[in-house]
Amino acid sequence: MTQQRKRLLAQLHETIRRLGYSPKTEKSYAHWIRRYILFHQKKHPADMDASHIEAFLTHLAVQRHVSPSTQNQALNALLFLYKQLLRKDIGLIQNATRAKEKHRLPVVLSRDEVNNLLRQLRGKYRLMAELLYGSGLRSIECCRLRVHDIDLNYGEIIVRAGKGGKDRHTILPHKLIPAIQQQVGVVETERRRDLQRGMGGVSLSYALARKYGGDFRFDKKFDADYCRINLHGDDVWLVKPQSYMNSSGGPIRAVLDYYRLRTTELLVAHDEIDLPPGTTRLKDGGGHGGHNGLRDIIRHCGADFVRLRLGVGHPGEKSEVTSYVLKRGSSDVESAVMKNVDEAVGVMPTLLDDGLAAAQKALHTRD
Repeated sequence: MTQQRKRLLAQLHETIRRLGYSPKTEKSYAHWIRRYILFHQKKHPADMDASHIEAFLTHLAVQRHVSPSTQNQALNALLFLYKQLLRKDIGLIQNATRAKEKHRLPVVLSRDEVNNLLRQLRGKYRLMAELLYGSGLRSIECCRLRVHDIDLNYGEIIVRAGKGGKDRHTILPHKLIPAIQQQVGVVETERRRDLQRGMGGVSLSYALARKYGGDFRFDKKFDADYCRINLHGDDVWLVKPQSYMNSSGGPIRAVLDYYRLRTTELLVAHDEIDLPPGTTRLKDGGGHGGHNGLRDIIRHCGADFVRLRLGVGHPGEKSEVTSYVLKRGSSDVESAVMKNVDEAVGVMPTLLDDGLAAAQKALHTRD
């Protein structure tokens, strides 16, 4: 790849992220622009015009036999390139051979065929298939389904950010309620076991996503759930590593590298035993203080980041610290921690708009 093309693609990624496009769109546009450049023998797009775009689109339809939606995706990527990045008017694309729609009859299974298919599945995979069939969920909607979006009393499911980014209600077959309750129990057991192994919760990320319309999804290249929210005009990435808490540094480093972010732009929220429950503090830099999650983040990213310290209290004896932070807290402690989370969510706009000192003043004077 030439240095000139590298610069072009770097500008493409920067522009897409600045305009708030999704990571999937960014990946797709970069793919089609690379193929367009290679198709024309690595000629720079600024030196090409509408006829070159038409030739590429015709190649996709005639030689590659792509579907109309795929061809449209490639066209949209190239139009974005010329309009948003190169600022070049290429006119109308009229002479490209269009991909042809393939008309096929839908395959509809009979009840017996559906039952035979479901009998081949076991456990959570059968439950997912039954939800797809009985509730009319799309596969991605089923994978993203959360417990609090299932109303067992009313027998309905709330689908969040479905097709077109819209929420909707759909039915929950009464027959599936016992299986759902059993699956919730299994997951709760796994959650408790994960807590004992050092994989803690992340209430703050959920609270911010809920308030600002974020939708978490897993990305294997980060080994983390992540989402992007817009907070007072600024793009903010919420990241929940799915590794052990003691290995949080790797996923965070991967996100920083992928989005070309500096460590100074990072905020890490963590529990703090040296603060009483209900106390929240912001701190710039520092050591790990014996916190294994912070220790690993510092090892991968350095220590020059802001910490949001959520007080959980100290058990009193040093030997009891590990069991104290891993087990579920009392109702009083949990209530105080949720107060911490609410305060932290409330101070985020101040942190972004007015800086750390103003956020510290607003937060630290509440107690």
